[in-house]
Amino acid sequence: MSFYGLEIAKSAIFISQKAVNLAGHNIANASTAGYTRQRVTAVALDAADFSGRYAPLQKGGVGAGAHIKAVDQLRNAYIDRALRQEYSDMGRFSTRTDELEYIEAIFNEVRGRGISGTLSEFFDSIQEFSKDPVSKEIRTNVQQNALKLTESFNHYYKQLSEHQAVMNESLKMASLHVTGILSTIAAYNKSIYSYELGGEKANDMRDKRNLLLDELSEYLDIEYYEDSSAKLTVSAGGDLLVSHTDFFALTAAQDQQGVVTGTPDFYRLCIEGTDDGTGSPIELKYTSGRLYAYKELRDGNSPTDIGIPHLLTSLNKLARGLAEAFNSVHEDGYTIPHGAVASQTGVRMFEVPLDAFGQPDYSALNAGNFRLTSDVINDVYKFAGSSNFIDNSISSPELGNNLNALRLAALTNAENMLEGAGFEGFLKGAVLELAIESSRSQSIFTGQQAVVGNLETRRESISGVSVDEEMVVMMRYQHMFAAASRVITAIDEALEKLINGTGLVGR
Repeated sequence: MSFYGLEIAKSAIFISQKAVNLAGHNIANASTAGYTRQRVTAVALDAADFSGRYAPLQKGGVGAGAHIKAVDQLRNAYIDRALRQEYSDMGRFSTRTDELEYIEAIFNEVRGRGISGTLSEFFDSIQEFSKDPVSKEIRTNVQQNALKLTESFNHYYKQLSEHQAVMNESLKMASLHVTGILSTIAAYNKSIYSYELGGEKANDMRDKRNLLLDELSEYLDIEYYEDSSAKLTVSAGGDLLVSHTDFFALTAAQDQQGVVTGTPDFYRLCIEGTDDGTGSPIELKYTSGRLYAYKELRDGNSPTDIGIPHLLTSLNKLARGLAEAFNSVHEDGYTIPHGAVASQTGVRMFEVPLDAFGQPDYSALNAGNFRLTSDVINDVYKFAGSSNFIDNSISSPELGNNLNALRLAALTNAENMLEGAGFEGFLKGAVLELAIESSRSQSIFTGQQAVVGNLETRRESISGVSVDEEMVVMMRYQHMFAAASRVITAIDEALEKLINGTGLVGR
């Protein structure tokens, strides 16, 4: 009997002690966000090599026990990569859904309380005006409903424009947050690399870095790669964001090209410290994530790319179409004379901006500057309902007719006024377009939640800590510790007998 067996048993004790400690570490972090359970990986030691001239000639050499090769994380890289791809789309549609629901709330079309309700009330008052164009009460009703209509347009224009500015600022603030994530990833890269030079695995730091990669993928679609020397790179659209211990900050450059509203301080995100060949920094390439949601809501201006500008464009078209159509008819009619004010023609109902030559410029009219003329605001008799001049200088003054008022009323039901539809039809189409897009976004987001939930469950089944399982592992290694201790006791007893109970001493 030799001391060789003691070394074997000692290696078993060391491994069991390490494994029990690791099980306790796993249990302590069972509820820690992003924690990946760890396991001891042990390998057998080869039998001792008795090479040399006087080595015994014998067979059946016994191995030298075991040693800990590494403490490994139980993690699936494929699921991590798939999850981060899905996080980008979920981040995009989560943000988009929330913002579209908010925009729907701005329009407040439930039970006709929104802009469609004010338009309907204005049209109803015009219909009443066509039946009795002389009544001051009805004229006042037309005036007030017209005022309510223009104020409604102004309000929605202001709300949408302000929310567009919020999306612009959100893009900038999110880019600052992303830069913070990038800098922290680079810092962890340095710490992990330095720690692992000694041969140990920086598992807990890797967990923190993985959490940051998860969070980063919610903001934009990223690619990442770790080489054999544990150096991590992160990129977006082929452009580096993190290169091992270096990172490139995002900068929000002023674009000077406002969409629809002409806002001069819209931002485009660039990668600081890069050059696109023209002396300007490279613009960040991203097609998903929260950053993209802010950008598409701020800039989207087509039926296939619905954003705030597209809604503003529809609102502007409607305001412009209403002003042009009603002014064209209204200017042909004659007002009712009263007091010293004679019957007039050429009076506009809605205000129109003037060009450099003092001519009406309907292209400059939008939902934000849509308003009544001072003529009809200050005098309800300036609404032109008659088709001919009304002379109040004679002893029996004429009251005129309602022919022009009927022409105005006809506009309320006319088709082909805007893009093949009537005014109310055009508005309903725009509101329905918003509702459909919001519903589509919600459906995609719900689908993404299901996909992400499935992948997270799969990752948790591999990487998550089960307290019951850790207790089983702990008990197994406790038994291993006890068995190794019994081996040492057996060897000690044998050696004691060999040393003290044999030879001259044992006689």
